[in-house]
Amino acid sequence: MNPPLSPARLTGITWNPSRGYLPLVATAQRFAEMHPAIEIVWHKRTLQEFAHSTIQLLAQRFDLLVIDHPFLGYAAAHPTLLALEQNLNPAYLAEQAAGAVGAS
Repeated sequence: MNPPLSPARLTGITWNPSRGYLPLVATAQRFAEMHPAIEIVWHKRTLQEFAHSTIQLLAQRFDLLVIDHPFLGYAAAHPTLLALEQNLNPAYLAEQAAGAVGAS
């Protein structure tokens, strides 16, 4: 009998306050229930710690990033992050767009 496969592990980084961290942990837990082959582990940093790191360094260390608007311009101008449009199912993206508020 083969041993069970270990889940693939994705790591993410977000900011420290509960409003930034706890919803992601809860979502990761529910996602793991629905997709047991994938585990998502979230880490947190203070806003000050985010100010002293670059997107490149965070992207090298983590699979998922929650970033704030000051980083978006840099990310758009450099090949640091992957575009969702190139990496997710188009039907899923259309569903998300239909349920989004505004152009976010």
